[in-house]
This record gives sequence, structure tokens and C-alpha cells, in this order.
Amino acid sequence: MKKLLALVLATALMFCLCACSTSKDDVKGNVSKVENTSDAASAVESGAEEEISIGVNEGNVYSNEFFGIKCELDNTWTLSSEEEIAQMNGFVLDNLGDEYAEKAKNADYFYDMVASKTDSTQTLNIVIQNIGKLYGALFDAEAVAEASLESSKDALTQLGYSNVTAETAKFKFLGKEEPGVVITAEISGIKFYEAQVYVAKGGYVAIVTVGSYYEDNIQNLFDMFKSL
Repeated sequence: MKKLLALVLATALMFCLCACSTSKDDVKGNVSKVENTSDAASAVESGAEEEISIGVNEGNVYSNEFFGIKCELDNTWTLSSEEEIAQMNGFVLDNLGDEYAEKAKNADYFYDMVASKTDSTQTLNIVIQNIGKLYGALFDAEAVAEASLESSKDALTQLGYSNVTAETAKFKFLGKEEPGVVITAEISGIKFYEAQVYVAKGGYVAIVTVGSYYEDNIQNLFDMFKSL
């Protein structure tokens, strides 16, 4: 099962790339409607003074002040360390701290949080992608969710998954009902469930992905995230 969860983590990043590339295509069609107007200017300028910050792990607690997200895990969960996440991101660093933060901020996308249940049946992760201030201002989570369905199914099928389904859904996240995607698939005869929601701020989007072997546990996993 640990190998399966590792594969789920890998595909989560693929879903993020599909979703975010789609979001840019979607909003490009809307830019012409608002560019050169005060509305577009104010949208781009909003949040411009606030700099993106990477997540912080303290014990088994993850937090990201920029997105206002916190996740406190009990001892049945393992939260990946900064060193482990740096390796996942492919960052070659002499030391962590400021160097790691700067590397992440300059990346197109990066893992910010990865956690898994100690019995390897459930996983949580957050990937942050830089989509630009204009795209961020026009980001439409519902449109992204809808447009990413086919690419998500194709990605999993190419990786050897079978009976893949993907559909839009609504999940409660940080006290609000948010549009997202729920995906089911099988590999080696085992069925798993994965879901995503998107949190956009400034020129960035945080893609929050949860995975489980239990269908009725997806919302419970989203409920583990709290507002700072």
C-alpha cells in the first residue's frame, strides 16, 4: 500500500499541472473583456504588496500564512519534513531556511505540504503554483475543475490505472463550499479516491489534494484543514 500512496502523490502533482494550465487557457479568453480597464488594473494590483510565503512545519502542525491555512495532525499521521519536501521538489540546496524559501518562491510550482497516514491509507498534500497576478485575479475554480476532468482521467490511464472516473463536486473547505474534482480509480485491484480544491490568492493558487482508500472519508480529510 505504501507504493500505491507514493503513486497517488505523484499523480496529485500531475492533476495540479493539468488544472493550472487549463486555468490559464480559460482566463485568456476573459482577459480581452477586461484589459485596459480600471477593473483589470485593480484586480492585478490587489494583493500585490503581500509576498508569497512557504509553509512552516512545527512538530506535526503545518501552516501557511499567505493562504491562511493550518493543519494539525495527530500521531497517526506523518508530516514530511522540509528536507523531504525539498527533495520532492528537486531542489538542490546547501542549507534550508532562506535559501529554500527563495528557491520555492522562484519556482513555477512546488510541493508545500505532504502528509500520509501511518498505515498508508490516506494522504494530504498541497502544491502551490505561480499562475501570475492577472490569471490569479480572474481565476475561476469551477471552470478549472470542469476543464481538468478529461486530462486527469487521461493522465491516470496512461499511468496504468483502470476504471478511472472524474467528476466535479462541491466540498466544504475552510468554512466555505468550494468547487473541486473527485477522482476514483483502480490499480492492482484496489480502488482509491482522490479529490482536489483550489485556493487562489494574488498570482498563486494552492491545490489541496486528499486521497483515501475509503470513499466516505474525503470530506473528513478536507475538514482537517483550518483557517489561521
